[in-house]
Amino acid sequence: MLKYIFSAALAFAMSAHSMRADATGYSHRTFHDGDSVVVIVSQGRTTGVIQHIDGDGIVVVSTPSGFDNYQGPISNVLWQVPQMNGFTTGESVTVQVRQGRVIGTIQRIDSDAIVTVSTASGYDNYQGPISYILKIESSTHVGQNEFYVGEEVVVEVRQGRTTGTIQRIDADGNVLVSTPSGFDNYEGSITYLIRELRYMNGLSIGESVAVDVQQGRTTGTIRRIDSDGMISVTTGSGFNDYLGPVSGFY
Repeated sequence: MLKYIFSAALAFAMSAHSMRADATGYSHRTFHDGDSVVVIVSQGRTTGVIQHIDGDGIVVVSTPSGFDNYQGPISNVLWQVPQMNGFTTGESVTVQVRQGRVIGTIQRIDSDAIVTVSTASGYDNYQGPISYILKIESSTHVGQNEFYVGEEVVVEVRQGRTTGTIQRIDADGNVLVSTPSGFDNYEGSITYLIRELRYMNGLSIGESVAVDVQQGRTTGTIRRIDSDGMISVTTGSGFNDYLGPVSGFY
C-alpha cells in the first residue's frame, strides 16, 4: 500500500513539470517548466515563461509586465513557430494597418496562426490572422506582360498621367508606384499600369509631328508613347502640350 502511494505521488510530481496540450490546428505538444510560450492576458497577447505546471492541467506563466501573468488551463497556452503557410519569422511582408498598406517585418508567428508584424511607424503594427498578410514579389505577370520592381511605368494619379517607378508588388496584384511629385504616388491594381513604347503606328519617340492643340495647329516633339495608344507631345509653348490618341497626329 505504501509503495502504491509513493508511486502515485511520484507520478503527480513528474506531471507537474511537463504536460501535453492541444493548440488550434496543431498536434499535441509537450510543455515544460521554463518553456517560452504565448498567452493571452488582460494586456493582450504576449510572450511569457512557464513557471509551474500543476498535475490538473493548470499552468502559471510569467509575462514581461510582471503584474499581468497567466494562470489557467494549459490547453490555452500557445507557442511560437518559425514558419507557417510559406511565411517565415524575419520576413518582410505587406500588411494593412490604420495608416494604410505598408511593409513590415514578421516578429512572431504563434501556433494558432496569429502573426505579429512590426512596421516602420512602430506604433501602428499588425497583429492578426496570417491569412491577411501578403508576400512581396519581385515581379509578376499580367497576361503576356511581366512587370518587375524598379521598372519605369506610366500611371494615372490625381495630377494626371505621369511616369513612375514600381516600388512594391504585392502577392494580391496590388502595386505601389512612386512618381516624381513624391506625394502623388499610385497604389492600386497592377492591371492599370501602362508601359512606354518606342514606336507605334509608324511614330517614334523624338520625332517631330504636327498636332492640333488649344492654340491651333503646331509642331511638337513626341516625348512619350504609351502602350494604350496615348501619346505625349511637347510643343514650343511648353504649357500647351498634347496628350491624346495617336489619331490626333499629322
